[in-house]
Parts: sequence; C-alpha cells; structure tokens
Amino acid sequence: MEHPHTTEPPKPSAKVSSPATNRVYIVSAANNPLLPQLTAFLKELGIDTAVYQRTGGGSDALLSSFEKQPAMHYAFYLAAPDDVPSAMFEMGFLVGKMGSSHVCCIYPKDSPVPKTIPGVQKKEIVVKLEEISFSLIKELKAAGYSVSI
Repeated sequence: MEHPHTTEPPKPSAKVSSPATNRVYIVSAANNPLLPQLTAFLKELGIDTAVYQRTGGGSDALLSSFEKQPAMHYAFYLAAPDDVPSAMFEMGFLVGKMGSSHVCCIYPKDSPVPKTIPGVQKKEIVVKLEEISFSLIKELKAAGYSVSI
C-alpha cells in the first residue's frame, strides 16, 4: 500500500563535510615573507583567503577582524620569531573557533615555535613554502576543502 505523504529521504551529498565556502583565514605579521607565498599558493588551488595582518593593534583587532568574515573552517598561522608573545592567544582563539584539526602553524626553521597545542598541525619551512605544499594540500582536503591542482 502506497502512502501519499511519504517522501524519499534526501540523498547524501558528495560534499557533506565540505566547508560552506572555499575560503581560509590567515593570521600573519604584515612583513612575514611567507604571507605572499601562501596566498599565491592557495589562489592556485582555487582557495580564497581572508588575511589578518598583525600591526600591533592588540588582540582585540584579531577578534574584530575574524568576526567580520564569513564562516571559514580552516586557518593558517604564519609564525615568525617575534610573534611568540601573541602566538598562544591567537592560535588558541583560532582553535576555539575552528577546532584544533583545522589550524596549521607554519614557521621558519630555527625560529622559536609557539608551544604545542594538541591537534594543531605544525609545518617547518627551511627556505620556501613549496617545501610543504603537498602536505598543505593534504591538510586542506582532510578538512573538506575542494582543491584544484
């Protein structure tokens, strides 16, 4: 017997875990040489960026910047030697907003690195961002981002 009010359950989408936008957040000092490398690399992958450049405005500036952005589900933290005082707060904020598995800290070799936050990926750079490019693609895909290579 057929029920007139019965509907088929919705079919699962192929991108159930995919972020609402193909956009990531980047926190960096304004003069960090890795920033233009990362934004160019992400653009090549078809991923848009929202960048917060630390200019000494204090922690409130990061909070305000983040709240003005559309929902994002992944963040890169570009650490530099002089970022250590603010790094724990800023990475903690990002982890609180996105989850630890959706935050990646990229830092230059021989640089003091922010303390380990469980689940946050850390990627060391010796010279250029290209050294970790495949690893970054893997992280983004695991976070549900659509990456075009």
